[in-house]
Amino acid sequence: MQETFRSASPGWRLYGGPGAIERHLPEAVDRAGAKRAFVVCSPSILARTEIVSRIEAALGERYAGVFDGIENDSTFASVQAARAEAEAAHADLLIAVGGGSVIVAVRAVAIFMGETGNPFELMTQYPEGGRPFSPRLNAPKPPIVNLPTTPTSAMNRAGTGLKNPDLDHRMEYFDPKTRPVAVVLDD
Repeated sequence: MQETFRSASPGWRLYGGPGAIERHLPEAVDRAGAKRAFVVCSPSILARTEIVSRIEAALGERYAGVFDGIENDSTFASVQAARAEAEAAHADLLIAVGGGSVIVAVRAVAIFMGETGNPFELMTQYPEGGRPFSPRLNAPKPPIVNLPTTPTSAMNRAGTGLKNPDLDHRMEYFDPKTRPVAVVLDD
């Protein structure tokens, strides 16, 4: 078996290589102090890969469940549904498995789990005739581990945008507390 790699910085860890899920994901969950890790993905990840079952086996009792309904373009409706299931599972850590839509959606799930305000008041505001502003989102958020399945610039960012057909613009949020605590690149 090839060697895996690990890179550490003060805010996050990067893990990679063959078997990185089994070899490094438990360490990332332990480092975050989590007891209930909840997976969020798209339907195709659960139906066409063994990634979620590998995560479940690697985490054992710390695996809290999965939501596999994130829609393309990170829709507000699918994020709200993921949030409800993560909260029902008493999740204290979120694992995003997929591409950019899932990774962006999980940041919004974390924001909605942490903040008590209305999502429409928490998003970036565009007052008529004024400058846009992003409300400060100060509440603690559940930590996030990203397990990208395709290259994406979304892997280590703090902003998120959701598609909502009821609005003429994306719902945008910025919260540095939604940067991942780890990125796991598995073969």
